[in-house]
Amino acid sequence: MIGNLVLLGFLIKMTSAISLVEILFKNNIKDARCQSQCLDVETPEEKVRCVSICRELEARPQDGDLCSLSSVCTGGCLVACEARTASSIGVKITEARMESCDLSWDLASDTEEDVVFVVAGRDKAGMWSLITDSLTLASLELSTGLADRMEEVVVLAVSRVGLEDSVRLDVSSNKCLETIPSPREWREREEQAEDRE
Repeated sequence: MIGNLVLLGFLIKMTSAISLVEILFKNNIKDARCQSQCLDVETPEEKVRCVSICRELEARPQDGDLCSLSSVCTGGCLVACEARTASSIGVKITEARMESCDLSWDLASDTEEDVVFVVAGRDKAGMWSLITDSLTLASLELSTGLADRMEEVVVLAVSRVGLEDSVRLDVSSNKCLETIPSPREWREREEQAEDRE
């Protein structure tokens, strides 16, 4: 009986931790959803418009009437309105790993949809911090100081529909080794900088 209660408490703690992360970074997840929705918009101006309208629709869904105005809602506006009817695309994070300062993960998806990642970390004091909320690559190099402070990292995969999957990674035993370039590399970098000038 006590063993079952301990197991139940452990399971509740694990599921509530992800839920806590989702709650803490709810706005970042919403922003990542809008960024994912608008990744394929062609011009920077229309991309800004798309993200802006998407955020507005997230904040006030009743403003969706804008989407039905074909004379006003064009380009980025149309793309922002498409997400309102989208369904899950089945993105899964299959494996995450931390090697020195490099955090990376593998992704399995039924389609080649655009995914934006939100990465958060819990430090040794138990505080959650946002590491990044607009990553489109499945890897991230952490600074030595940040990596050494982290006990746990959570990667959230967000598509145009919203949160698709998340994975937690215990990084408490990870040692981030700062690589110091050899003197030759320094000289090469100085020469490259001089060549650009």
